[in-house]
Amino acid sequence: MLRIIAIVIVLLAGALLAFAATRPDTFRFERSIVIEAAPSEVFPLVSDFREWRAWSPWEELDPELKRSYSGAERGKGAVYGWEGNDN
Repeated sequence: MLRIIAIVIVLLAGALLAFAATRPDTFRFERSIVIEAAPSEVFPLVSDFREWRAWSPWEELDPELKRSYSGAERGKGAVYGWEGNDN
């Protein structure tokens, strides 16, 4: 009886491995959203780190969050740093 159970487990594991071997090596996860606004309205909110406080869902998780900004004011070269809790 124990031998039959062992054989069934080995066959199931082999079937699982054979199935996994037929799957692709990589996968892609994608999310999207439609924003009902013109790009000229949205771009300033995401290109300037100082504007993130107005829309970021993470801002309220840590009221003691310390932010630092350096580099360019916005766009390429802008740097945003923060120090806060684990949330």
